[in-house]
Amino acid sequence: MECDLLMIKIEKVINKNDLKAFIAFPSSLYPDDPNWIPPLFIERNEHLSAKNPGTDHIIWQAWVAKKRGR
Repeated sequence: MECDLLMIKIEKVINKNDLKAFIAFPSSLYPDDPNWIPPLFIERNEHLSAKNPGTDHIIWQAWVAKKRGR
């Protein structure tokens, strides 16, 4: 019997919704940490966007690890 509850799935960030989830994740991880200062969402989105001219000369890929679909 295979136990899917313990499996961790690694997925590429491939669209805008994935990128939003990627950027929002740290805030969901540290909601009660008084030392956590979340970055500005719009700045992170622009920085990591494919439209950012600063990323024209580099190849990069964001990844997420999901357990139980989260």
